[in-house]
Amino acid sequence: MHYKNPMQVFFIIHPGTLGDVVLAFPAIQAIRRRFLDHELVLLVREPIGKLLLSLDLVDRVINMEGSLFTQLLSDEPCFSADVGEIMDRCHHAVAWVADRDGKLAMNLERLGIEHRWIISPHDVSLRSCHQADRYLETLEFLTHDSSRHEIFLSSQFGLRPNKPLFVSENALKSGNPKSIFIHPSSGSSHKCWPPLKMATLIRQLVQINKGKVILCQGPADNEIVSELECYLERRSYEIIKDADLVEISQLLKKVDLYIGFDSGVTHLAASLGIPTIAIFGPTDVERWRPKGPLVHVILAQPCGCSDWTSVRQCEKKICMYHSIDDIVQTIEQRLIFQEKVLYG
Repeated sequence: MHYKNPMQVFFIIHPGTLGDVVLAFPAIQAIRRRFLDHELVLLVREPIGKLLLSLDLVDRVINMEGSLFTQLLSDEPCFSADVGEIMDRCHHAVAWVADRDGKLAMNLERLGIEHRWIISPHDVSLRSCHQADRYLETLEFLTHDSSRHEIFLSSQFGLRPNKPLFVSENALKSGNPKSIFIHPSSGSSHKCWPPLKMATLIRQLVQINKGKVILCQGPADNEIVSELECYLERRSYEIIKDADLVEISQLLKKVDLYIGFDSGVTHLAASLGIPTIAIFGPTDVERWRPKGPLVHVILAQPCGCSDWTSVRQCEKKICMYHSIDDIVQTIEQRLIFQEKVLYG
């Protein structure tokens, strides 16, 4: 997207991980609707920023790992000329962070930003249940928009071309068998299965679907995917290694079904309108369930852990005792339903 330098800037700060940022998509869209004549500049982690640019959700991104965020939290900030050029045109800023010592507010004021809203999406004053609604709630006084917008991007945004993904045509061909994309990991080992259990599910899926499974392997997934490979026949799956988020999004839009745990990739798949099976464990599903038109959340037994300290200390992990047979049945039903919708 091209923009003219005289355009006023709306500055957004979001230091969260992928899932947190995906759940903020409706809030970012609300800002866009309210400030159509502004350039939206987002301070965010670089890989996530590239994704948001590809979805045309923002106009420019600044890398969270660069110096700007550090300077915004320092006692004596020193901003570069490039930052100065942006901030000279900035009159509005929203920061979804906890500014406990007030340094961020002070430095945004030093930059001459007249209207500043700094609030953590985890603030106890927020009334909304779901995290996406909490982001929107932080903006109600700003956007005058109290409606709750579903996160559904596939019909509204086009992904910009990137380098091609090396996945065989057989894995993505239409009709039967269906292509199934699996992200076997999560940001916490407490929210996903042991590799042997996931391998058991994959073997059953290959048996009923007679096709290949596509595994997503990011830098943090090396150990679990390596162990998975010990339990699987090589011809039953393909691996996408170290793809960036734009590439993963491109691939997700071509598959028939996504399966994953409580992870950022699961939230992304749901937001893109992909039929999504989300396997949840200790996470509060009412607050963190993926939002999208084709999401099915699978739960095991209720967890008695009251907080994440309890989760980390829990030895039983009954909240992750999902029945593979039940999940396979659900997947079969979803695939049959999709077939009826597509072909009548």
